Amino acid sequence: MIAAVLGPDDPLTDDALTGDFRVWQRARGHRYSLDDVLTAHEARRALEEAVRAGRALHDACDLGCGLGSVLLMIAWARPELAMVGVEAQEVSFELARRNVARNGVEARVRLLHGDLRDPHTRRRAIAIASPHVDVGEVVLGGEVDVGEVDAIADVGEVRGEIDASADVRVADAGVLGGGGGAFRGFDLVTGTPPYVPPGQSTPSPDSQKAHARVELRGGIEDYLAAASELVAPDGVVVICGDARFPERAFRGAERVGLHVRRQRDARPRAGRAPLFSVWTFTREPGPFERALDFVARDDEGQRTEAYFALRTAFGLPPTHDPRAATERGATMEPAPHEAHDAFGGRERDEAASGRTGDHASTGRAEDEA
Repeated sequence: MIAAVLGPDDPLTDDALTGDFRVWQRARGHRYSLDDVLTAHEARRALEEAVRAGRALHDACDLGCGLGSVLLMIAWARPELAMVGVEAQEVSFELARRNVARNGVEARVRLLHGDLRDPHTRRRAIAIASPHVDVGEVVLGGEVDVGEVDAIADVGEVRGEIDASADVRVADAGVLGGGGGAFRGFDLVTGTPPYVPPGQSTPSPDSQKAHARVELRGGIEDYLAAASELVAPDGVVVICGDARFPERAFRGAERVGLHVRRQRDARPRAGRAPLFSVWTFTREPGPFERALDFVARDDEGQRTEAYFALRTAFGLPPTHDPRAATERGATMEPAPHEAHDAFGGRERDEAASGRTGDHASTGRAEDEA
């Protein structure tokens, strides 16, 4: 059972994720950022293409789901999908659990606590999504201790929480996957891995930040390897990575039988080098598309139309007032924000390498003012 790991000395902020969904994030921890939003947007685009091609969508899986940002953005955009989120880091898993519950999607979003590199975890992800698996029949550590469940939260709040060590029993009902018949794999697999190799930077003393930035549990190659086992034959995989080293994505995909079908680079400002790329992969080979770069600011430092379009695609207003968050300051209780700005942050603009969303809160309001 996952213990409650967030204490009174670890304040949370209450931030808009989409037009209807909100998330709690640690004020001094890892916070969702542009790579998460653009990955979710590219995944949504891929799903829309699948629907136009006549495919029925049933299941999706987010690897390394963190606090649940990409998972919930896809859940918001495609309410017909049953989803599984896999997360190994305990603090992030607890936040994801709370965020799934607060947005009322426990019936179609399940969380699995485990390392995506572990074959046992991947088998559990498939078992959760397979038809005729009753989540109520999951046994944690061999037996269910209702007292332990009640000590942490209401039973209704933890019904979507599954430990990777659980035994999954086949039942006659309780289908999570909507497709019926044998489970063919996930229609969509997403991932936003860290992309600083160990030894190339000093990990943050904060474990959540360190795991979000440094490849302590693997990088894009590991995510691709896991995704190749989980994705349906006609499904899609959408994963982001370091734009400076696209060969990692191409070689990683080739090793596990996936093909790169689309690449979209993200630039913090016109004229600057891309910070990261989002790749779309499929099992079947096909033409490669180099999509138009996403540019957050123009050469005068103003937000671009692409930036505003990315916000409105998830139901957010095109702008927000960062001063509201600044004036409130950090509190012991979650504080409502107009909208967390995943796109700003001086660290992302000036970073020489790697994922910087873990420091996105620093200087955001000042940068946006």
